[in-house]
Amino acid sequence: MPGRRPLSDTKKKQIEARLKAEWVEIAADRYNKGEIEQGASGTKRKSLQTVCDEVEAECYEKTKKRVRLATSTVSDRANGKQSIQAFNEQKRWLQADEEEIVVDFAIDCALRGFPLNHRRLKEHVDEICRARGVKDFPGEGVGQEWTYRFVERHSERLKPFWSRSLDTSRARAVNPHNHDEYFDLLEKTIKGADGEDEIAPECIYGMDETGIQEGVGLKERVLGPAGQKVQYQQRSGERENITVIATICADGSTIPPAVIFKAQAFQVKWKQNNPLKASLGYSPKGYTDGEIGVEWIKQFDKHTKEKAAGRRRLLLVDGHASHYTFAFLDYARKNKIHVLCYPSHSTHVYQGLDVVIFSPLKRAWSKARDNFERTKGPVNKTNFLEVYATAHREAFSPENIKAAFRKTGVVPLNRNTIPSTAMAPSLELSVRGTLPFPLQSSPVRAVSKLIKDAAAARRSMSASTSTHILPETPRTPTRVRTTLDVLTSTRAAYLLSPTPLPLHAAPPKYLVAPISPIRPSHIDLLARKPSTQLEHELQEALRDSDARYCALKEAVTNMQAASVLQGIYLDRVQEKMQSQEEEEGRPKKKGKLLGDGRPRLLDDDVFVAQVAEHENAQKKKEQEKTERKAEKERHTKALDEWKAACKARDERVKTQRELYREAMERWEKERALARTEQRKIGLEKPVLGKLEKQPERPKKRKAKEMDSDEGSEPEGDDADVYDN
Repeated sequence: MPGRRPLSDTKKKQIEARLKAEWVEIAADRYNKGEIEQGASGTKRKSLQTVCDEVEAECYEKTKKRVRLATSTVSDRANGKQSIQAFNEQKRWLQADEEEIVVDFAIDCALRGFPLNHRRLKEHVDEICRARGVKDFPGEGVGQEWTYRFVERHSERLKPFWSRSLDTSRARAVNPHNHDEYFDLLEKTIKGADGEDEIAPECIYGMDETGIQEGVGLKERVLGPAGQKVQYQQRSGERENITVIATICADGSTIPPAVIFKAQAFQVKWKQNNPLKASLGYSPKGYTDGEIGVEWIKQFDKHTKEKAAGRRRLLLVDGHASHYTFAFLDYARKNKIHVLCYPSHSTHVYQGLDVVIFSPLKRAWSKARDNFERTKGPVNKTNFLEVYATAHREAFSPENIKAAFRKTGVVPLNRNTIPSTAMAPSLELSVRGTLPFPLQSSPVRAVSKLIKDAAAARRSMSASTSTHILPETPRTPTRVRTTLDVLTSTRAAYLLSPTPLPLHAAPPKYLVAPISPIRPSHIDLLARKPSTQLEHELQEALRDSDARYCALKEAVTNMQAASVLQGIYLDRVQEKMQSQEEEEGRPKKKGKLLGDGRPRLLDDDVFVAQVAEHENAQKKKEQEKTERKAEKERHTKALDEWKAACKARDERVKTQRELYREAMERWEKERALARTEQRKIGLEKPVLGKLEKQPERPKKRKAKEMDSDEGSEPEGDDADVYDN
């Protein structure tokens, strides 16, 4: 098969050995049956060589593969001798059932978005082996290459991958609840209310933005000299983002895109060849905003109104703020355009442009840009539209557009199109708490449910005791109640408490016990040919006893391996919950209309009213912020004037005191001279006089009832309003 990796030599040998062992067992079984039939009918049975030849021919006929069966090997197997494969399996660190459990655990972790790497796989296997008390198990654990051989041995179920990051919020968003709510809303909107026609596929649209960098594209396979580690490829390297708003229709068509450049004003040199007739805009950061969103919805209406011919239209968008401004939604409502929003952080599953279109668009852009740079020079804003048109036409083919709606379950409407594996990373938030392995038998599940129900009833009684005090009905103690009473006196009493479970409360640790490996027993006794009916019955009873013993030990081994992995799993979940709780405890921005992440019909009356109220509140906040800023500037100016007045007053007071001091010095001299001459003082004693008071400092004015604004940065008294 093209693109399929060939099997390694080791894997081929494993497959051949497994096939040969299977047909050896078939040949041994037929040889033994021939002996039984000979004893019953008295006919001469087939020789061992004849049986081997017949089985070899049958194997080739069924599998088209030739195996060579040695008569000595088949004879040993017919006499109950252990095969070399079974002997080697006994020497493995993990038993066959334990390996299956580890494989199941690795697959389950991968589906939930927490795949194991070789290091963590080794740690888990070491835990299982130490728990079982494997004889002569090395202190450093299994070898460094053991996990690679393990993965190769189970390559039918496990494959190595390069991991790809999935944001936690995206992993949580695609859950069964949001999935059903989204498709219920989508179906209801398409079918319409009573008296409304169903929205036709040619009136269903999907819109999304994508960023394209002028001089950067995807990496590609290129040729270079042997022995060189890295092969560089020269490109202009311009990383400025250009936003392209693309819109597709379920009938396979598309409308001209909108392109947003990063700039402060429109530039004449942007006028260029525009094959797609794309709308061109600009913003300070090169991204869409509320004003651009309103202009875009007008362009959308212009390009789709004729096709709609008065019918209702459906526009699927993500939760970007520019898609639910009041002006945007008001225009959509007036023109019969329903705007439906995906669940937050889920466009990688529900947004057809993300799922199908944008990946080939980026590849086509890299190719078109490289071709242009090789012949005409670097790509910039003056020629972007011409170069982008080539990539756009290649990616936005009718087949790709229809596939985008089909693969996301929109047209035709099919909620089952989204596979369950896409929702696997959200399992922890979508289902009741459970461990990854459903190994419990039905009796265990029944007893577990009985205890859980009794514990839940006890918690609800404890929570309602303070408000409803009723005489307790005498009850006869049962084993469940007795067990719960004992449980309340242990460290696990929090399991019965009505208060929320504390994260630091660890479940009781499972104390592992050494388990010897399963080995065949009583081989000699079972290999002997019975001479009497009693010996035959005793042999059968011994076989049955050995089988029961092996099955019991196998079950215990499986349970212990599962318990070890479940303990590791619970530790990881507890760490994740602790981190999540700390994250939720941090202050977050408020006022988001789509903060709960649910899907919404944005042109709904209730939501539009919420948008209007939200925008009015935002305008009020902006007005209050402006007023606070103006008041701050006025108060700063008043303080500066007050400080200047205080400084001038201090200078005047200083001058007044200086004049008074000089006058006093003259008066003192006159008084001393008058005493010497024994006459009256000729000068009147100076008086300081009343000093000028300091100007009154601007006083605080009672602050208006204004909510704190996250964008403002009050300093000192800036949170108050002042008046002088």
